Amino acid sequence: MILPEVRDPRLIRIRRGGLLSDADQQFLARWAAQCAEHVLLLFEAEGPSDTRPRDAVDAARA
Repeated sequence: MILPEVRDPRLIRIRRGGLLSDADQQFLARWAAQCAEHVLLLFEAEGPSDTRPRDAVDAARA
């Protein structure tokens, strides 16, 4: 199973009863996109026809 049985409440959105506001969620998405950009060229070098990693970064930025 990918998700643990007991989830960290700090990572659950306010709409689902957690502590993350929309602004916090957007900040984390931008941070994750920035981190992913550091290794994006490695993914694209291995699978140049697979656009999913770049699409995910672009979606997080949007």
